[in-house]
Amino acid sequence: MKKLFISVFAVVAAVIICGARIYKINTTGIHQKETYYGLNEEVPLECDFTNSSKESHNGYSVTVTGTELLSLDELKNNYKIEDKRIDYYLDHVYLVKIKVKNTSNKDAEKAGIDTNKFQLQSGAFMQFVDDKIYPEINDPALTSFSLKENTEMDFILPFAISQEQIDIDTFKNSMNQIVLTLYPNKKIVKLDPVN
Repeated sequence: MKKLFISVFAVVAAVIICGARIYKINTTGIHQKETYYGLNEEVPLECDFTNSSKESHNGYSVTVTGTELLSLDELKNNYKIEDKRIDYYLDHVYLVKIKVKNTSNKDAEKAGIDTNKFQLQSGAFMQFVDDKIYPEINDPALTSFSLKENTEMDFILPFAISQEQIDIDTFKNSMNQIVLTLYPNKKIVKLDPVN
């Protein structure tokens, strides 16, 4: 009986200590700053990055200029896409139109943007740029590029939407947003509701 009591006491003590540690980490940890932007608002990327602090976005900015939700058939008709591979994994595509601008980065050969790292988020749903559709609707077709100083270009970011991932009505009624950078500042563009 005494061994059982000691065992139960040890387990309860371990759970309490573990819980206290988790609580301390979550309340005293470093929280990244989140900055929200709206449509047609210029987002300076500065020294913020997505995966590596070696990414150099300084002098670049991104402006989300519009969005559009298309069915697979509408996408194929509007952009004259004949690639059959996309028939198997998407029902809709959410297009996010952006303007990328280099206002002051003189080192165009070493610095630039990788649009493949931009994320569409909506509650528990997250999606990256679709690499099969992107080259079909953008010219140049590269997701990673640099611009000369004082130049800008428009791009369309396609995000595949599948009924297996998220119900289309749920998606339409969600607060969709594009995450442009993650660290040290998370820069997010809130998108208008889907009609």
